[in-house]
Amino acid sequence: MLQRYVEVFGAALLLCTPLFGIDRDLRIAQLYHTSWTRKDGVPSQILALAQTADGFLWIGARDGLYRFDGIHFELYQPPDGTTLPHAEVFCLLAVPDGGLWIGFTRGATSFLKEGRISTYPEPAGPHGPAANLAHDDQGVIWRAAAASGLSRFTGARWEKVGAEWGFAGPAYNLYVDRSGTLWVDTFHGLVFLPKGARQFQRPASLLSGWGPFAESRDGTLWILDWTPQSVPKVRSAWSGLVPREFDKQARVLSMIADRQGSLWVGTAGHGINRTQYPERADARDSKETSDTADIFRQKDGLSGDTVMALLEDREGDIWVATNGGLDRFRQSPLITVKFPADALGFTLSARKNGDVLVTSMIGKDNLITIGDGNATALKSLSARIHSSYRDRDGVAWLGTESGIMRYSANKVNRIGSPGLPSKSTDVFAFSMTMDGAGRLIALFAGIRGSRRLENGQWADLSSLGVPASSVITLASDSVGRVWQGCRDNTLAMLEGDKVRLFTGADGVNVGDVEVIRSRKDRVWIAGTQGLQQFDGHRFATVAPADGSGFRGVKGVVATADNGIWFGETRGIVHIEEAETRRVEKNPGYGVKYQILNILDGLSDGLQSTYPEPNMIEGTDGRLWFATAQGVLWLDPKRIPQQPLAPVPAILSVTANDHTYGLPALAEINLPPHTVDLRFAYTAPSLAIPERVRFRYKLEGSDKEWRDAGSRRDATYTNLGPGSYRFHVMASNSEGVWNKTEVVTGFLIQPALYQTHWFYALCVCAALGLLWELYRLRLRQMSARLSAQMQGRLEARLAERERIARELHDTLLQGFQGLTLHFQAVMEQIPDREPARQSMKKALTYADAVLLEGRQRVRELRPEGSDIHELSQQIAAYGEELAKDRAIAFNVTVVGSPHPLHPVASDETYRIAREGLANAFLHSQASKIEVEITYDAASVCLRVRDDGDGIGPEILESGKEGHWGLSGMRERAHNIGAQLNILSNPGSGTEVDLTLPAKVAYVGTPKNRRWYWIARNKSGGR
Repeated sequence: MLQRYVEVFGAALLLCTPLFGIDRDLRIAQLYHTSWTRKDGVPSQILALAQTADGFLWIGARDGLYRFDGIHFELYQPPDGTTLPHAEVFCLLAVPDGGLWIGFTRGATSFLKEGRISTYPEPAGPHGPAANLAHDDQGVIWRAAAASGLSRFTGARWEKVGAEWGFAGPAYNLYVDRSGTLWVDTFHGLVFLPKGARQFQRPASLLSGWGPFAESRDGTLWILDWTPQSVPKVRSAWSGLVPREFDKQARVLSMIADRQGSLWVGTAGHGINRTQYPERADARDSKETSDTADIFRQKDGLSGDTVMALLEDREGDIWVATNGGLDRFRQSPLITVKFPADALGFTLSARKNGDVLVTSMIGKDNLITIGDGNATALKSLSARIHSSYRDRDGVAWLGTESGIMRYSANKVNRIGSPGLPSKSTDVFAFSMTMDGAGRLIALFAGIRGSRRLENGQWADLSSLGVPASSVITLASDSVGRVWQGCRDNTLAMLEGDKVRLFTGADGVNVGDVEVIRSRKDRVWIAGTQGLQQFDGHRFATVAPADGSGFRGVKGVVATADNGIWFGETRGIVHIEEAETRRVEKNPGYGVKYQILNILDGLSDGLQSTYPEPNMIEGTDGRLWFATAQGVLWLDPKRIPQQPLAPVPAILSVTANDHTYGLPALAEINLPPHTVDLRFAYTAPSLAIPERVRFRYKLEGSDKEWRDAGSRRDATYTNLGPGSYRFHVMASNSEGVWNKTEVVTGFLIQPALYQTHWFYALCVCAALGLLWELYRLRLRQMSARLSAQMQGRLEARLAERERIARELHDTLLQGFQGLTLHFQAVMEQIPDREPARQSMKKALTYADAVLLEGRQRVRELRPEGSDIHELSQQIAAYGEELAKDRAIAFNVTVVGSPHPLHPVASDETYRIAREGLANAFLHSQASKIEVEITYDAASVCLRVRDDGDGIGPEILESGKEGHWGLSGMRERAHNIGAQLNILSNPGSGTEVDLTLPAKVAYVGTPKNRRWYWIARNKSGGR
């Protein structure tokens, strides 16, 4: 099978005919054989094999039930924690719905499907091991047992089959043929139950028949016959045809007919016996001769000589369970032809009818022909053979140390080598070809340049301009031109006597030109640095699309319609014809390619370019390759394919070193803090499991599919809580992807700090923190503004105190002195003088002015005041204005009064005076109210009336010639207060003044909570 390195082409592009099963013409020894033993994990004492619909190979053994995906053997344990009723598995039956029936050595039978085990006990009666199980067209399961006889499963329990069915006694082997007939092996021969019948039939012709059974693709049922006694033979159940007869010591334990019709028989102690064409057996001479028997035993590589079970899997491979292990036989593209161990250095020449002439440089038999799959030694030549060449007439030319030998019709004619005595072994032809005129051209060891045979003489071609040194190989193209490869990117083309040289300047870029091959109008050259093709105009490098490069090319075969094949360090490379044509059109095109390696039957390394040719195309289209130890062949039109895509399966989920088996009965809930997660998955493909490719995706984490290559596990770390779904897809060795992915879901529980409400709480806390930071910043700004305002107020207060001192020390003292002086003058005026009365009045007025001045000085320099002074002052002023007016007036205090800053108190009072004056004198109000509110955050003053209101123009800019409103706003601004005057014509006016606590109070209230309590208790007053 072809390994895809760049892109999947699909079956249509392979140009190969699919093969289902193993070619009947191949012997067992020519198949790809793999053996597993105990050291590889194979269970000991295998008793049964079965393959379920998901592709798993199930193995029943003495120590339990195992399954195999092609890579790993696994002792099966149901994921739900249940156990099998017994450890020793005796028989297995895979049914179409994907389930597996399991028969044990101790009575009970179990059914396994989707990880669930159901166990059904035997019907009443003697108990014993289940010898065999079968499934018929109606879905009925049949069970054979030596102790309890025959039973059938009715859907819920086993029902014993007895006399009412025409059956009695023990049962050993069961088989349901293609017509639906049930065959049973009993102690008294074979009986059968036709499809739909209720009575078994026992024909006399089958009384000597026994199981096991096998059925060919044409419907022929093969059984064992013991007539005469102790001489077993395989025969047809009805025709009596006997394709195989064994000796008396043989004991047949198992038998199958593969899908191609070959009959495989497993024996006790004699390995495998295979009959390739059982239908060709001659009834008159049934004993198969030893030289045609296809037998494979432990000495040939089988794990053991006692075959316990045989199985053909869904890919057409044969599985053999022996007493020593497990073996697989499959057909690989490359078929090995074995040679004697002393043979070395092969050349290949095509002959008629697909035969090939093989020569060996070293070995006893150095001339061998291969035909009909057999190698036949011809009469050996006495001299070593270093090269060979087949001309257009089918004549083989052999380059030996005794000269060139013309080999035709088993006759040899010698042609001497040029230049040296005929008996010299130092001169021999190591490369040969023939030009369009039929003249032989050769390269000789020990002689410079190429020579052409003309009239029995060797002519030196260097005189024509052909390079004489560093020549490596020769080849001819389809029109008879001769190509000569040299070192250092040098290539010569000889057409008649005309020579044309190609060098690196002409595009040659393969290093030393070691290989030249042609087909029709194209020539391929290869060397140490790569591969190129020449279309008659230019050299184009053939480079892979994956950028890996082709290096160390070891021979090229250009086929008529299947592209080119060549050897390389990784194996045998194939490039389709369509790909090479794309290179012609686009020299920079990267080709898609396939490669054959050890998994395809390339059991040994390819032979180097010497001796040549080491790769050829036979006359029947098969390709032949020389290896270090023998010869391989390949039929490019019959390469086995695998159209079945593997079914992926997720085996387990491991979280924090705890493994959860799959399939699970419900969604897997993983605990919080799950940081390490590993998925184990597989895709059973039993033919070439090494080439199964995977891709996976974790829904909830991955956005795209991940290419896992052949890796069968995936690891994730630090996944957050939530619901996830793990998807897996797989492709087989042909690159065929399974269209249905397998999915398993799981939930990682959140830790406390990973819950949604915790996140919400954190968000709230963060918002709260931001809010507090914002408030802190506001407080800082407010404190800064308050400090500035306090500073301004303190400066104003200091200025007022200075003014008070100045007024007291100067103006008032001077005014007091003048008053005393005028008092002394008045005392000197007689009482009856009018001037005395005038002076007395003046002094009285002076005393009043002096009293007013002292009052103003006292106000400028307060030494403490009553906390109710502001409300009392406002009330007194308002009551004074209310005299002789029919206006209701009252003052309300809300909260507990607190001493105010003198400046703030004075400015507040003056704003209140202005508001009251406007209300009493201009509003025409019937009710005027003043409300003073003491709060922990501020002091508020409200003056409300129900009068005519103020127009918007006056409210905005004031009445011309009046400065009351402007003064109020200026006073509020100076103390850092906020003043709002709300009024509309006809709806009254409200003056609201708000002073921040830090500006208004003398010392901010220490405990706002108690302040609020005190305020609420007071209820305002």
